[in-house]
Amino acid sequence: MQRLISLFLFFTCSISSIHSQELPPLLGFSAKDYNAENQNWSVSQGSNKNMFFANNKGLLSFNGSTWQLYNSPNNTILRSVHAVDDIVYTGSYMDFGYWLYDKTGTLYYQSLVDELKVNLVEDEQFWNILSVTNTIIFQSLNRIYIYDTLTKRIDIIESVSTLTKMFQVNDEIYFQDYGHGIYKVENGTAVVVDDSSLARQEVIVNIFQSSGDLLYQTQGAGFHRVNSEGNHQKWNAAVNKILENVTVYNSIALTTGGYAVGTIAHGVYVISSEGEVEYHLDYSKGLENNTVLNLFQDQDGNVWLALDNGINCINLASAFRIYNDPKGLLGSVYASAIHQNRLYLGTNQGLFYKDLASDSEYSFVSNTNGQVWFLDVIDGTLFCGHNKGTFTVDGANARLLENGPEGTWMLTSVPNREDMLLQGNYSGLHVIIKEGNTWIYKNKIKGFDISSRHIAFESAQRIFVNHEYKGIYELAVDSDFLYIEGIRQDTLRKGLNSDLIRYKSDVLYSYQKGIYTYDLVKNHFVKDSTLSKLRDESQYVSGKLIYENDQERLWAFTQDAIHYVSPGVVKNRMVLSSIYLAENLRNTVSSYESILELEENVYLVGTSFGYITVDILKYKPIQVDLFLDAVEVGRKKEIRDKVELTGDIFFENGTDLIRFQLATPTYEKFFSPSYRYKLSGLYDEWSEWTNSNQIDFENLPYGDYTFTGQIKSSNPDSNNEIKYSFYVKEPWYLSNSVIVSYVLLFLLIIFLVNMAYKKYYRNKQERMILASTKESEQKRLQAQQELVRIENERLQQDIENRNKELATSTMNILRKNEILVEIKNALNKSKEVNIPLVIELIDRNLSNTGDWELFQEAFNNADKDFIKEMKERHPSLTANDLRLSAYLRLNLSSKEIAPLLNISSRSVEVKRYRLRKKLNLTQKSSLSDYILSI
Repeated sequence: MQRLISLFLFFTCSISSIHSQELPPLLGFSAKDYNAENQNWSVSQGSNKNMFFANNKGLLSFNGSTWQLYNSPNNTILRSVHAVDDIVYTGSYMDFGYWLYDKTGTLYYQSLVDELKVNLVEDEQFWNILSVTNTIIFQSLNRIYIYDTLTKRIDIIESVSTLTKMFQVNDEIYFQDYGHGIYKVENGTAVVVDDSSLARQEVIVNIFQSSGDLLYQTQGAGFHRVNSEGNHQKWNAAVNKILENVTVYNSIALTTGGYAVGTIAHGVYVISSEGEVEYHLDYSKGLENNTVLNLFQDQDGNVWLALDNGINCINLASAFRIYNDPKGLLGSVYASAIHQNRLYLGTNQGLFYKDLASDSEYSFVSNTNGQVWFLDVIDGTLFCGHNKGTFTVDGANARLLENGPEGTWMLTSVPNREDMLLQGNYSGLHVIIKEGNTWIYKNKIKGFDISSRHIAFESAQRIFVNHEYKGIYELAVDSDFLYIEGIRQDTLRKGLNSDLIRYKSDVLYSYQKGIYTYDLVKNHFVKDSTLSKLRDESQYVSGKLIYENDQERLWAFTQDAIHYVSPGVVKNRMVLSSIYLAENLRNTVSSYESILELEENVYLVGTSFGYITVDILKYKPIQVDLFLDAVEVGRKKEIRDKVELTGDIFFENGTDLIRFQLATPTYEKFFSPSYRYKLSGLYDEWSEWTNSNQIDFENLPYGDYTFTGQIKSSNPDSNNEIKYSFYVKEPWYLSNSVIVSYVLLFLLIIFLVNMAYKKYYRNKQERMILASTKESEQKRLQAQQELVRIENERLQQDIENRNKELATSTMNILRKNEILVEIKNALNKSKEVNIPLVIELIDRNLSNTGDWELFQEAFNNADKDFIKEMKERHPSLTANDLRLSAYLRLNLSSKEIAPLLNISSRSVEVKRYRLRKKLNLTQKSSLSDYILSI
C-alpha cells in the first residue's frame, strides 16, 4: 500500500498560471450536499442516466434531484464503481460484487466473492473495474479477476509486482505491472506488449488510441506516442510542458476528441486533440478540491470529477461559458461593447477592458470609477454613459466631456445630423456635438427636466421619453435642439422596468402587458401581437429590449429564458427563438440587462458576478426525461416504507402520507427543473409549477387514483410526463369480508325476527287470557282509587269546615271583646252602679284564656305546624308572641288585634316592634310577609 501511495500521490512542483477565461458551467457538490464522506474514488453512470460514486462510506447515487447513500456492505471504503445497463458493479476492501434495483427502485448488494467463493489475497482492495462484452474485469494491486456474466466463471491473472492501473483501448484490456512493462489480456492470460524503460519505470495513468498509434499518459512525464513497431516518442504538444511539472492521477479521452487530465493538487486540464490546453479548472475557479481521484464523461458530454473532497460536474458540451469575478473586482456588468479589438465592460464599479482575443485579466480604465450605465460605439467613437457624465474612450484612456451634466443614462444619434448626439441624463435631455474630431458638450434642451433614461426619435424633431413611474412623454423640439416646443404625456402606459427603443423604423414601448408600436395614423401606441410573443405576461421580469442592428435581432428577457426575433428565410417573416436561461440562474440586473455579439453567433450576457457567453448555433434545448424515483408511505406524517413502482399498487386505508419523488437526471448548471402534477380521482386540475420534486398527499379517501407528473421542457424529444396508478383500500368496515359478514348478520336477524314472531303468536293467546284478568284487577284498583278520592274529598271538606270554624271563632271573640270594651267604657262614665265589680267581671272575660285555647285549637286545625315551626325557629318567643304571630298569620290589622289582646292599637304596634326584634328582622323586612312565608 505504501508503494502505491508513493507512486500515485507523489507531488513535484508548482505550475505556471493560466490567465482568466470563460469557462464551462460547473456544478459543485460538497459532503454536506450528498451526506457522506468527503473522499470519492470513482464515477460511473447507469442506463437510466443516474450517476454513481464510490465514496469512503459506500455507494452514492444521484438522479439530478436526490442523493442516496447505500452503506458499503462490509463497512469498508468503496474504491471503484462501474455501471453496466441497470447493474452497478463495485469493488472495496476484500470484496467485489454488484447492485440491483428491487421493485421499489432501491439498490441491494450481492457479493461475487461470496457467491462464487473466491479466495482473495490478504488485504486485497479493488481499485478499478472495466467491462467488455459480457465480461467484467476487477483489478486490485495484486490480481486481475475476469468475470464471465454468462458462465458465472472467474479467471485470475496474477501480477509479478504491483498492478498500478488497468486500461481499456477499444475492446482490448491493458494493464501495467510496475517494473515489468505493459501487458495485454488475451484469452484470459497476460501477454507482454511493451517492456521498454518507459513502460517499466514510469507510472502509466492511461492509454489512448490516437491516429493509429497508442498514446501513453504518464504520471509525471506527459504524453508519449507508441507506434505499431513499439517505438516511443514524446508527444510534441504544448500541454506536455505543463504536465511535466504536475502529478497526473488519471485521465480520460473525451467524445469531442480531446482529453481531460486530473492531477494531484492542481485540478483538471481539458486538452484539445492537438495538445492545447483549452481549460484549466482548480479550486480558485470553482472546483471543490484540487485533487482529482477519478474522471468520467457521461452520456450528455458532462465531465464528472471524483475529488479528494467533494464532487464536480463540468458541462463541457454546454453552449454557455462563464466568466466569474471571484475577487469582485469587476462587479455587476451593466453594459458591454467592442472597440478597437478590445472588449469593454461597464459595471457598477467602473469601466474595464481586455484584448478581445486574449485570456488576460481585465484592466481598469482610469478615472471611470463609479456606475457605468451605457456603452456604445457611435460614429467610430466609444461613448460611456456614467454617473459622472459622458466619457469618450480611446484604448485605456477615458475623457470626460467638460461642462456636461452628471448622470448620463444613454446617448443616441440625431436623425439627419451626423455631428450631433442626444443624451438622456438625470436632469433631462442634453446635446453634444462634434467639432473636428472631438465631441463636446453643447447645451441642455430647455423645458423638460424629467430623468430621461429611455429615449427614441420618431422623427428629427419628435422625441419619445419613457419614465417608469410617470408614463411616456412625446416631445416636440425646435430645429436647433435648444428648447421643447410641446409636450404630450401618455399616463395610461407606465410600469416598473419598462423600456422604449427605436426598432428599425418604429418606436417600441415594452412593459408587463406587452410590446406596443407607435401608430402614426392613430397617434398613439398600439399592441404589436407579433412582437408581444417575445414575452408572456406571467413571465415578466423586465421590459428591457435590445435591438441588434447588424443581425436585425430584437432581444427580450423573461423569467425562464432570453428570447429573440430575427429575419426568417421568407421575406418579412420573423422567427422567434429562445435560449432557456432562467432569470435566477443568469443573475442579470433587472431592466439593466445587456447583450453583445462577441463573435459570429456568440453573445455576451452581463450578470451580477461577471458575464455569460452563449453560442446560439450550438445551443439546443435540454432533453429532460422525467422519472418516478420513489413512492413512499407513512403514518403520522412520518415516512416508513417505499412502495413498488410497477404492478397493481394498493395502499392500506388510513395511510396518512403518500409521497412521490420525481427525478430528472439532467446535470446542467443552467437548468432549473419545474414540476406540476395532478391526482385524477381527487384533483383533476394541474397544480402550479413548482421547483420541488417531492409531492405529498395526506389522508386520501378510498378509491382509484392516477398520479400524473410533468416537468417543464422546451425539447419535443423529452419524455416529460409520468403516470402512476394506485388504489387506496376501503376501510375495514367496508371490505368484502366485512360486507359478507353484514349479509350473514342480516340473514341471522331475519331468522331471529321470524322466530320472535312465531313465539309472539304462540304467546298471544296466553296474553289475551291474562288481559281479561288484568282488566278485572284494573277495575278493582279503579274502585279503590275512587274510594280514596272520596275519602280525600271528605278530609278536604273537614279542613274547610275547620277553617270556617276558625274564622267564626276569631270573629266571635273579636265581637265579644269589642262589646265588652264598649260596656267597660260606658260604665266608666256612669257613677250609679257598682262599677268596679262590673269592670272586674269584664276584665276576667277579656283575659279569659279559654277563648285563646279555643282559637289555638281551631288555628292548628287549619294551619297546623305554624306554631310548631315558629317555636323551632325562635325558641325565645313567649305565648303572647306566638298569639300575636297567629293573628298576624290571619292578616289582621293592629286595630283588629287590639280587642283580641285587650290592649290599645298603639300597644299592638309596640308588641309588633318587639316581635320584629326577637325575629331578628331588618328595618326593611316586612313582619307580616315573614310570618306569611313560614
